Amino acid sequence: MAFFLLSGEVSRNAYYLLTYLAIATFIWLAWRRDRKIIFYWIPTLLLLLGLSKWLWATLTTNHQLPLIAEHYRISGKRMMLGAFVLYVIHRLSPQWRLSPRLAQAAALLFSVLICVITFIAVETFLQTGERPKINSDAATSGAYMFTLLAMITLWSIRQAFPRHYPLPFFLVLIVSYVLLAVTETRSAILLFTLFCLAAMLHHIVISPWRARLIWLAVFALLLAGALFSAAKYSDRLIDRVETVQAEIEQYHAGNPSTSIGGRFGMWQAGLWAFAQHPWGQSADSRNQQARLWLDAHQPHNEIAYLNIQYHTHNDIVESLSLQGVAGGVIMAAFFLALLIAPIGGRKRHYEGFLLSIPVIYFSMGDAQFYNRESPYFILLTWGYLMMMRRLAPGDELVEKRSR
Repeated sequence: MAFFLLSGEVSRNAYYLLTYLAIATFIWLAWRRDRKIIFYWIPTLLLLLGLSKWLWATLTTNHQLPLIAEHYRISGKRMMLGAFVLYVIHRLSPQWRLSPRLAQAAALLFSVLICVITFIAVETFLQTGERPKINSDAATSGAYMFTLLAMITLWSIRQAFPRHYPLPFFLVLIVSYVLLAVTETRSAILLFTLFCLAAMLHHIVISPWRARLIWLAVFALLLAGALFSAAKYSDRLIDRVETVQAEIEQYHAGNPSTSIGGRFGMWQAGLWAFAQHPWGQSADSRNQQARLWLDAHQPHNEIAYLNIQYHTHNDIVESLSLQGVAGGVIMAAFFLALLIAPIGGRKRHYEGFLLSIPVIYFSMGDAQFYNRESPYFILLTWGYLMMMRRLAPGDELVEKRSR
């Protein structure tokens, strides 16, 4: 997870080694120890989701748009392999009691890598003036996964260092915000801003009343320093934020060829293509059907014409338009399971929303599961959150030190 946005090769190779180990463990559990298979919701739905993508890419013929099938063949394979990782974690984690030092090591590793990623991205931006892609195909995709990593890192700091978390927490928070500002990805900046405000308010509420004024002053100084430091490079960010309202107004005025208008057009065209072939179709057929709808209803939507050849910028619409009813239902069920899982058991695990909310939120305006990299990072994050539930109480570490 830590190297995902820094070195794709290191992260992928480590991931494949992990999946092979998980498959061997799964075979041992199913045929030698337990002699049964338990169907956990998240691993099962992830397996079905990957299988639906992989089967579609294998069974359809795409002469004009082979890249789409290649993306889904790889992402589907990685999700199917990753389902075994999650199965093993779900099956064995109740027996685990992990040392708090593991949580501290994870939090420190995440924090260091976030600082390194931010340094590289900001340096690239200052030299080229272009939005950094952060080891991804596009600046937006990298920003989405960085947002998820930053939120998990901040939560890990809070869990690993319950007494001394405020200073590293807010330092990492500011560093993360600087990088997101450089990427100029509006949806990521909005979500991370809401998360930051919620984190600050939560810390103020739980602090003793005498400490609240001190922390309010510290937060104000940190915020003022961040704004002052970013003022020199904030013009492009402010312009992108202000264009949201302008794009909506242009769309209603009959000019759909904007970032937001393009998405509206692709969603409508994708749903129309699904209605013509509800049981699935090739990427070539989907592209043809979507263009027919655009020709008839939005012939001047250049953004939609340009991007529909890749995906529809919405994971549910994308699944419906390509894999048909089955693909759309599986994708929707996976999202629903991510939302229910944190509150569905006997004990509430609200940290699960740190994964489910970003994944679903970003999937409504983009296609994360079209990306070959994002799916395996998402499933690793779920496994990490599952394992963090098995940490031994922090006082056990104190007892060992006193001995």
